[in-house]
Formats: sequence, C-alpha cells, structure tokens
Amino acid sequence: MTEWKTPTDISEKEKIVGGFLTAGQLIWIVVGIGIMVGIGLACSGFMGGIGFIIGGVLGLPTGIIFAFYKPHKIPMMQFIKLKIARRKTSPKLPNHDPEIDDIDLNYFAIERL
Repeated sequence: MTEWKTPTDISEKEKIVGGFLTAGQLIWIVVGIGIMVGIGLACSGFMGGIGFIIGGVLGLPTGIIFAFYKPHKIPMMQFIKLKIARRKTSPKLPNHDPEIDDIDLNYFAIERL
C-alpha cells in the first residue's frame, strides 16, 4: 500500500518568490512600481525628478497595502469587492445614521450570572 504525504496546512498560498512573496503579492508590488514610474514619467517634463518622488509616495504604498494588508483576514481587493457588493444590496434608508454601523452590539448585551 502506498502512503501519500500531504502538507499539514494546504490553505496557505505557496510562496514562489524567494520563499517570501506569493504571486499575487508580487503582482501588486509590480503594479505599485508601475504607478510610480508612470506618474514619474508623466510629470518629469515639467517637474523633473520630483515627479518620481510624488509617484513613489502614491504608487509604492498602494502596491504594498494591496499586497500585504488583510482586513478581516481576507485580501484587500476581495474586501473592497465585498464592500461594494454589500452597498449595492443594502437598502438606503432615509433616516440612516452612519454612526450606528460602528456600534458594537455585544456592548449592550446583559450577562446572566
């Protein structure tokens, strides 16, 4: 009988770039660098090297946030898609108060002794 060895955690994505980055993370970092270069080249004619600095301030954090930040343990792009889908499906009430969304409902729960 043949025994097959399976990894203990198969839900983890494979780190293909130096054992540190997944393919999706690498793509988002390349997109951030592309934004930096695009803004830098677009602004280099009238701003010089400052265009690359502005592009770096805008592009690199965008790529890093989308690559590594995971709100509620899901990738940032999927989180944004879920937020947009939720806004489309939830009804708009005339007396809707945005502060109510931030209230922790368990705060008002009464504990039984």
